[in-house]
Amino acid sequence: DKFLLAILFIPLFTEERWRNYAVRAFIAAILVMLVSSYLAGYAWFPFVSKGSVEVFKDSIAFNFLMAFAAYLCMFKGVADRRYRWLWVTFLLVIVYTILFRSIGRSGYFVFVALMGLFFIQKLGCRGVILMVISTALLFGLAYKFSPVFKGRNVAIVNDIKVYRQNDSTSVGLRI
Repeated sequence: DKFLLAILFIPLFTEERWRNYAVRAFIAAILVMLVSSYLAGYAWFPFVSKGSVEVFKDSIAFNFLMAFAAYLCMFKGVADRRYRWLWVTFLLVIVYTILFRSIGRSGYFVFVALMGLFFIQKLGCRGVILMVISTALLFGLAYKFSPVFKGRNVAIVNDIKVYRQNDSTSVGLRI
């Protein structure tokens, strides 16, 4: 049913003014989610389990939305020179949240795909090389320094190994 919303929104976003309003509203919502996420991470929200960083959405949707927000921040950072420092800071907080705090593995793949799309859109074929290098560097650092990221990726490998004997693991069900 959520995909049907796209049909309703397409006519609305044909005008640039409405597209800009939608992007601003989305960025504002992501900012609220990020602030709430950090507050929840330090147990300042009683309705969220202690240590949980995913607020308002489950871990899959949370990381997916953060990945899309990172994509938008990259575009805004390139286009809006006056506030570039603000967009870069916002992007860094989002990337840190995706790779170091959240447990949604699907968001990792969405993040890589959207990063690749951004680099290809802005740099063409050279963007593929830059995307591969930056993704390898970023994920390598996250694997080395983020126990959350490392643990989730080790779980993927273990689930794939277990999948061969039993297809009811998290990754097995997706395969």
